[in-house]
Amino acid sequence: MVLAMAQFRSHRQEQAQAALALGALIVETKLPKLERGHLGPGWTECVMAHALLKEAKTLIESADKPGQ
Repeated sequence: MVLAMAQFRSHRQEQAQAALALGALIVETKLPKLERGHLGPGWTECVMAHALLKEAKTLIESADKPGQ
């Protein structure tokens, strides 16, 4: 997600979208869901990954909306 945001800020929209998609896939398939409550021993990294995903989505997807 950090790479996606860096690519976005470097005006590399396609690379940013690709990095965001890969990051989202990893978070959604490899990490526990926040809603489950118990995140395991690596809970801080899990929370950080979910937060970074939300931030990257907000940044990159808001640029795709007209009038932004």
